[in-house]
Amino acid sequence: MSALPFSPKERAELYAKQNNLTIEKQIGGGFEGVVLGTSRKTAIKSLNNLALYRQERDVYLHLKAKNTSNVKGFQIPQFIADDDNLWVIEMTLVSPPFVLDFAGASLLRKTDFEPEIGAEWIEEKKEQFEADWPRVKEMLYGRWRASASL
Repeated sequence: MSALPFSPKERAELYAKQNNLTIEKQIGGGFEGVVLGTSRKTAIKSLNNLALYRQERDVYLHLKAKNTSNVKGFQIPQFIADDDNLWVIEMTLVSPPFVLDFAGASLLRKTDFEPEIGAEWIEEKKEQFEADWPRVKEMLYGRWRASASL
């Protein structure tokens, strides 16, 4: 194929084909890209742009090097493979709640939100996680950092 397919879903499908996988269903998606479940019971995440892809891939590689599988009881998907040409990461599936998404994470700097975006995001997450929100909030605000060797 001479041109990179435009959409994240098309790139994920090409990755699946190249790796003898079948896409079973879409399990996530949004601003950052799309996440598809596979016949291998893994997830393929295809990112919308190269910067997001590299950022997320680097976090997964760091966590793999540190042998980190959970944070405060929340499972972290385990890195399986990546494709730098298609901007795709393959990872294990985890059980809900899904609190960790690494496209917005950084190994080099603290991620900040504008105050109004941060407040809106927090309200959205409170609704999303309901009874799990206290645990999610504790994890998000760094109380786990002392015990996690990230």
